Amino acid sequence: MKNKLYRIFIMLQYLFIEHPKSVCLTYYEHFKLSSYIAYRFADASVKAIIHAVIPGLFVKSSTTTICELNKILLKNRCLIIYNTNNID
Repeated sequence: MKNKLYRIFIMLQYLFIEHPKSVCLTYYEHFKLSSYIAYRFADASVKAIIHAVIPGLFVKSSTTTICELNKILLKNRCLIIYNTNNID
């Protein structure tokens, strides 16, 4: 029983603490940033679908969103080198 609880504790620690720490953020900072990025992706997705149907609308919105999110991610990243092979 202790072994199972320990494994659960380690898993929860990884999920909620280690990953945010690996990108130099607290859990709350990571939550805010990830939520904002998800919102921007959702907004960009809707605009991209509309653009697919009516090409004259939202002509530059996908490119603009990608560039803005890239700047945000570069600004908020750690200044350490980490393995990018595990990025989802």
